[in-house]
Amino acid sequence: MAICPRGHESIDVTFCDVCGRPIAQESSPAELCPMCRTSRNGNARFCEACRFDFATVSTPIGPAYAAPQPEPPSAYNPGDQPGYAYPEPVYPDQSSRSVPSQTTYDVPGTAYPYPPADPQTYAPTDPGYTDPSYNDPSYRDDGFNHGTVIGPGPVVVPPPPPGPPQHQPQYVWTLQVTADEGYFNRVVAQGGPDAHAMRFPPYPVAWEVALHGDVIRVGRRRSGEGASGRHEIDIDLSGPPSDPGISHLHIVLMRGPDGGLQLVDPGSTNGTTINDGEEAIEINVPVPLRDGDRVHVGAWTTLEVRLTAVQ
Repeated sequence: MAICPRGHESIDVTFCDVCGRPIAQESSPAELCPMCRTSRNGNARFCEACRFDFATVSTPIGPAYAAPQPEPPSAYNPGDQPGYAYPEPVYPDQSSRSVPSQTTYDVPGTAYPYPPADPQTYAPTDPGYTDPSYNDPSYRDDGFNHGTVIGPGPVVVPPPPPGPPQHQPQYVWTLQVTADEGYFNRVVAQGGPDAHAMRFPPYPVAWEVALHGDVIRVGRRRSGEGASGRHEIDIDLSGPPSDPGISHLHIVLMRGPDGGLQLVDPGSTNGTTINDGEEAIEINVPVPLRDGDRVHVGAWTTLEVRLTAVQ
C-alpha cells in the first residue's frame, strides 16, 4: 500500500485513491514547504496550501520530524511517585536553516507572501491614495443638495413647472335698498310741515342692484315719464312703497380712476345724510364712499354701499 504526498493511504501506487494526486515512485522523501510544512507536489513551483514560491529556496527542507511517541506504561510508572515530572520532548533545532525573506502584502487581518487573487476587492493602503472623484473637478456637488454632477460650468436648476392659474376674484359695487324704520323715526322727530302725516310702510321690501358705468343717477321717476326724460334715472326709487321725500334726481354716484365710489347731491329737496348723521352733505361736493357706508335719502329709504366679489 502506497502513501500519497498528502498522507493518504492508497492501494493504487500510481495515483492516490482519495485525492487523485500522482504518487512519486522514488524513495526519496517529499520536500516540505518552509512556511506551512506541507509536502511539495513533485516539482510544483508554488505550495498548494500557502502559495509559497519554492524557487526562492536554494536548499530543500526535509520531511517533518515525527515526535517520539511515549512508550506504553509498564507495571512501574514513575509518574505515580510524588513530585515526579515527565521530561519535555526534544525537537530538532530548525533555527540554523536559512529561509529567504518573502514579500508580504498588507491585507487587513492577513500577511500572505503572495498577492491576493483579486487586489481590487481590498482597500489600498498607500497614504497618498485618494478617491479620484475628490480630485477630479468634473465631480462636484450641485449646491442644491441634489447629489453630484459631472462637467464644468455652473449648475442651473430648471424652474418648477407652472402651477394651475390662480383665480383672481372680481369685485363690483352694489346698492342694497331698504325701508329703514330707524331713519324714518329720526326724520319724524326732527319735525316738519308734513311729518305728522307720514306713515312708515307696513310692507317694506329690500332689493339690491349692481352699479355699472362711471356715472349712476339715483332718484324717482315721475309718473308717466319714460326712461328718457330730462334727467335719465339709472336707479329708480319710486317704489312701491313710494317714498315721498325722494327727489326726481336725488344723488349721483361716480366711479373714480382708482375704482372707488363717490357720492354727489346735485341739490335734492330734502338733502342726503350718511351713516345716521344729522347734518346733510353739501350740495355738489363729492364725498368718497367705502364698503358698508349707509346713504339716507327721502323719508325712510337707506342705500347700503357694498363691494361684492363676483365668481
